Amino acid sequence: MLLSSTMGIMNLFDFFSKKDRKIILWSCMFEDWRSRVGVERLTERMLKELRGGEVMLLHDRGTTLGADAHAPEQMLQALEVVLQEAERRGLQSVRVDTLMGGITLSESHSKNKNQSQTHLKPWKRIVVALWLSWEKLFHWIYHLQTASPEDPMLHFRSRVYHGALMELSGGHVIQNGDSVIELHFDNQKLFELGVTSRSSMHLAIRMIRTMEQQLPDLARKVAIEPELRSAKAIYGVSMINRGPEQFGFTVQDLPPDRSVLHQKYT
Repeated sequence: MLLSSTMGIMNLFDFFSKKDRKIILWSCMFEDWRSRVGVERLTERMLKELRGGEVMLLHDRGTTLGADAHAPEQMLQALEVVLQEAERRGLQSVRVDTLMGGITLSESHSKNKNQSQTHLKPWKRIVVALWLSWEKLFHWIYHLQTASPEDPMLHFRSRVYHGALMELSGGHVIQNGDSVIELHFDNQKLFELGVTSRSSMHLAIRMIRTMEQQLPDLARKVAIEPELRSAKAIYGVSMINRGPEQFGFTVQDLPPDRSVLHQKYT
């Protein structure tokens, strides 16, 4: 367990009462809670400290005592530049406990995955194996394509819609015989994300980031292939029904006699 004190203030009592907890602080901070610092100067300060092993202290709220309301916006703008530069240098962000343990991000991911899988009961492992085997067969039967082959998460196929007329937002209508694109999540990827995520919120964030990366790949494939370009909508049926709106989709309950159709793709 990790312990971080408010404002970094520590005394002897904290050290004697920490028990099995590890005290963590930070190696650099940048006054990012003040608007007067500005995006450019904040970016320069952060880039100056950008190196392996650093623990950067940043603030995402402008409502606490002493903070400026618009400061978090500036911090996020500076952070975007810093993360791009970190990627260029081959640096990765890791959890503090990973940094303290001296293991890499990939080793931590593999360790968490293996530990989570070993905690599965034997019958659950059998069910997962059967389900993933069925998915491979399903992909082969229906000739599913992959949006991002290097990191498969979204699979899709072109098909003809059979069902009742459906009205979408923006005045678009889908009727029987229209060409549509059917989306499928990669269950192997979902399983890996599920067993290696620390919480449901962590899982949601990782899925959102993955979709942000892969939807543009799908858009490029749709723009290139004539069969896909003629599709009037992109749809998918899923129990994951929170968050799709931010990607331009609409969510509808699934009637017993028809599929859920999403926002017309543009």
